[in-house]
Amino acid sequence: MGGILAIGDDNNGVSNGALSALLIGVLIAVIGSSFGPLTGFAMNPARDFGPKLFAFFAGWGEVAMTGGRANPYFWVPILAPICGAMAGAWVYINVLGKQVEPVACATPGCEIQTV
Repeated sequence: MGGILAIGDDNNGVSNGALSALLIGVLIAVIGSSFGPLTGFAMNPARDFGPKLFAFFAGWGEVAMTGGRANPYFWVPILAPICGAMAGAWVYINVLGKQVEPVACATPGCEIQTV
């Protein structure tokens, strides 16, 4: 989430528009390719919980939710992305975003807005 906020921030000099969408897509692809094999790409809770819920109702029983472990692990991919996104947004807004100075506008007549 901090990376997405950094890409979308007007003060850091990264151009907005279609390039921002492309950079966010590349960011998610890099995170997915680096952590995906280890975590099953559990950045989206629906990608993990939906198949587990289907397997539970299809007759797999408790093993679909727990994976055969004593700890019901299904709640980790639901809460971890939400808590991580909130923590990343807080860190960017309160720590990193305050360190970035506004860049000068390239077009004539453009005014820099300070918060």
